[in-house]
Amino acid sequence: MYAIFLDESGQLTKNPQQPYFVIGSFSTTNPKQTAKSFHTWQRKHFPINRRYKMEIKFNDCEISQKLRLKTIQHIADLDIRICYTIVSHKDIPQEFWYKRQLKSGYLYAEIVTQNIDLYFPIETKELYIYCDKRHLKDMHQQEFCKFIYARILSRIPLGSRIAVKMLESDQHVNIQIADWITGALAAYVNNKSLGKEFYAILQNKIVKGKQLFL
Repeated sequence: MYAIFLDESGQLTKNPQQPYFVIGSFSTTNPKQTAKSFHTWQRKHFPINRRYKMEIKFNDCEISQKLRLKTIQHIADLDIRICYTIVSHKDIPQEFWYKRQLKSGYLYAEIVTQNIDLYFPIETKELYIYCDKRHLKDMHQQEFCKFIYARILSRIPLGSRIAVKMLESDQHVNIQIADWITGALAAYVNNKSLGKEFYAILQNKIVKGKQLFL
């Protein structure tokens, strides 16, 4: 089996503080092991008041930059592969606008799909895609999952099992790992503190990264 976990950093609306919207993801053939490893790391290394929290995000104010770097290194040591897609607000095509309103749900679905595309070709009979659950203004969750399913159906062997789900991050450790990866990559592409250091740590696990709509 092959599992892909995705999360996002930033907003699709214009933001001078973070000009690039980032979707980061990682793939693994052993999601139980990646979740267990991150969970164990949290229990051993995070501040006492964070060791038993259900969810610890990359930007948590209780996490020092030193620990943040060490945690990214721990993630990079896992048996994973990483892809990311980035979008600048100024590059969003006209097809995702309606009367000056951004069709953010459809745009988000397109960015996620193009992120998943970066992993292909995939040799598997079981493909599971898990996204962080978020509100999509102009698209229902079920419609989003069907959109992703339809776009990737032709990319894998006939008769394969495909599942697309949106998950609550506080209940799924692998979505939290995706949050840390995405936060680190967002720091890099948006020229934030230690962005280059984060990228250098993750670099050997990155399969592909792509800026969309250029």
